[in-house]
Amino acid sequence: YKDGDQPYEGDEILIDINEDDPPDSIDKGAIDIGELVSEEFGLSLDEFPRNEGEEFQDLELGAPEEPSDSENPFAALKKLHDKLS
Repeated sequence: YKDGDQPYEGDEILIDINEDDPPDSIDKGAIDIGELVSEEFGLSLDEFPRNEGEEFQDLELGAPEEPSDSENPFAALKKLHDKLS
């Protein structure tokens, strides 16, 4: 909060992503150890966990296949249109 202003209920909190995070607060000589532990635990987790021996495989995407008439949802409408015409 800028200039010591404290937000009240319903206030918007503006966050500038380019600013450094403010230091953790120390209230009456104590810190919130639970918050500290949870932050450290979250930062220590692997961002992209994988099983041992697993490797990333690229997907080879080709042109999409054309659906057959039996798979095409508009095939029934075309048959009805042809029948009524």
